[in-house]
Order: sequence, then structure tokens, then C-alpha cells
Amino acid sequence: MFVVLPAQPGLQEDGVDYHISADLSGQANHIGVTIEADIIKQKQAENNGGYNAIGFGKTDRSSTTS
Repeated sequence: MFVVLPAQPGLQEDGVDYHISADLSGQANHIGVTIEADIIKQKQAENNGGYNAIGFGKTDRSSTTS
């Protein structure tokens, strides 16, 4: 199975590119495993906090560490 997740222009906020955010790319990996992809390739994460920055998904701030 071959799946390509295209880059989305909406994943940039205040000049920070969240395409390589750890939380968003981790979710993409989870989707790949769920659909039983044979190969999942990912760039090394360079930042975090993509969900909160772009206002996507649900998060629980009480479970995060500062």
C-alpha cells in the first residue's frame, strides 16, 4: 500500500512550520499503522505543539509537562 500525505499550507502559524511537529507527525504515523501501511517514513521532528498552535484536535493541558 502506498499513501502520500500532502503538505498543507494551513500548518503554519506565526512563521513557524508545524509540518514537522512531533505531535502532528505522530498522529500521521498512527494513521499509517491503523491502515496497515507497509512503510511509514517520517522526518525528524523539529518542534512540538502543532495541535495547539493551529487549533486542531483536542488536547488535555493537564497531562502535559512544562
